[in-house]
Amino acid sequence: MAYATPQQMIDAFGEKELIELTDGADIGQIDLSVLARVLDRATGEIDPAVRAAGLQPGISDQLLTDIACDIARYHLYEDSDYEAVTVRYQEAQRKLRLIARRELRLAADPDNQGTAGLPDYSSPGAVFSQESLKYY
Repeated sequence: MAYATPQQMIDAFGEKELIELTDGADIGQIDLSVLARVLDRATGEIDPAVRAAGLQPGISDQLLTDIACDIARYHLYEDSDYEAVTVRYQEAQRKLRLIARRELRLAADPDNQGTAGLPDYSSPGAVFSQESLKYY
């Protein structure tokens, strides 16, 4: 299941830009098959991070929708050199790595206790004790 819809792409980047990027037949309309292909490609990049975070792929989360839109847009531009799109793609990839390591928590994460964006941490306990240091 895609994390973003064609309408969310239109809302994010505008119909004009998406027509320019998808309309290979030059008919003045968004080619929904091209848009679906890049959204599927974005889903393929997002799913491993979601799985690594211990979550079910396809969950509904605004952060994942934004990431999917940025990744899909990047793949629409990949034949040209548009620096702002590349920067957003790299930021989306960074966020996916943080999600995979559970350092960036999703709102849809049932384990999220209101600490969105904060890393989880725990301590294995004390390494040294009075007993382990008594001969030093």
